[in-house]
Amino acid sequence: MNERQMIALRGLPGSGKSRWVTRYEHEQHVCSADLFFEKRDFDPALLGEAHSACFRSALEECKRVYDRTRWIHLSRRPTRSPW
Repeated sequence: MNERQMIALRGLPGSGKSRWVTRYEHEQHVCSADLFFEKRDFDPALLGEAHSACFRSALEECKRVYDRTRWIHLSRRPTRSPW
């Protein structure tokens, strides 16, 4: 079986999240608000945009690596299924 994992690190600024990723997950796709600010000066007003970019990057990576034939489509429409 091809196992897929997503590791989410959460913590205070300066708590070592990026350091952990650098040490243990250097060959994986990394989504981080820190990467957003590598291209521009840090501005607290842009944190929401940085987190949105991080989320979009994670979502795109999930779409890229996930076998789409296994996706389950959920719909709010009623069905005629007895279960």
